[in-house]
Amino acid sequence: MMVREPPMYRGKRIDKNHEWVYGRHYEINGNLVEIWTSVNKVGGMEHYVVDPKTFGQSIGMQDANRTEIFEGDILRFTTFGFHAETFTTEVIYDDRAGMRGFCLKNGRSLFYIGQKNLNIADDAVIIGNVHDFPDYEGGNTNE
Repeated sequence: MMVREPPMYRGKRIDKNHEWVYGRHYEINGNLVEIWTSVNKVGGMEHYVVDPKTFGQSIGMQDANRTEIFEGDILRFTTFGFHAETFTTEVIYDDRAGMRGFCLKNGRSLFYIGQKNLNIADDAVIIGNVHDFPDYEGGNTNE
């Protein structure tokens, strides 16, 4: 039996440096979210309070550059096949009508027919996220 690791979470610290922190455990205390991250090889843990608006979960996939994809990431897709196209969209969590899960804001699928590895979106590259680029208004930008 394969043991799965808990999902990865991220958020921007609310202290003076506002850097991204990543960890496998989180705790919600009222309006605050804390992410616990390992800081040394012997399992020591540190926790950081993050802005709840930036808190998000990994979707369990990597992009073509093998970078972990998170909710709120902006992806540029270049599709394969006879009608190849390029488009940009955001990863969102959707819980409408019992369809809970991560999807693309433009309604397209994260997967394609013939995809060899369902853990890698080899037709997509992360170009940013909606928290670092608050002016991003896209849902589907064809290029």
